[in-house]
Amino acid sequence: MFKPFVKFLCAMALAKAILGQNIFIASPVVHTNVVAGSNITIQLGEINPFDMRDFGLLMGIQACTSASACPDVSHGLGQLLYSGPFTPAWHEGDKYNYQNFTVTVPSLPSGPVEFGVAHFFFVEASFNIASLEFTNITLNIVSSAEDGY
Repeated sequence: MFKPFVKFLCAMALAKAILGQNIFIASPVVHTNVVAGSNITIQLGEINPFDMRDFGLLMGIQACTSASACPDVSHGLGQLLYSGPFTPAWHEGDKYNYQNFTVTVPSLPSGPVEFGVAHFFFVEASFNIASLEFTNITLNIVSSAEDGY
C-alpha cells in the first residue's frame, strides 16, 4: 500500500536534487539603482545540465514595504514586465547560456523593489518532469539618471 507513495516521494526528492535552480539573474546585480521609466537590460543565465525544454518566462517587479521586507516572488510577480519565450544561447568565452531582455522600469516610488522571474520548463531524458522555478533580486528605484543604471 505504501510502496507507490514511497516511490513517488523518492522520485520527487531526486528530481528536486537534480533540478535545483537552473536560471539566475546575471545582470543587473543586487541593489543596483534603476530609474523609473528607463530601459534596463536583464541578463538571465541558465545552468542546463540536462536536456531541458523551456516553455516560458515571466518577469515582474513590485515595491517592497521596507528595505528588509520584500514580497516573495513565488506568491506573485507584481507588475508584469515580460511574458514570453526563453531561448538562452551559448556565447563564446562565457561559462553559461544566457539571453538578454530589455524591459522598461515602471513608475514606482523611490526605494527597494523586488524583481522576480518565473521559469516553466520540462526535463526530458528519462525524468520527464515539468517544473516551475523562481528567482529574484532586490533593486533600488531612484529618481534621477545621475543615480541610476
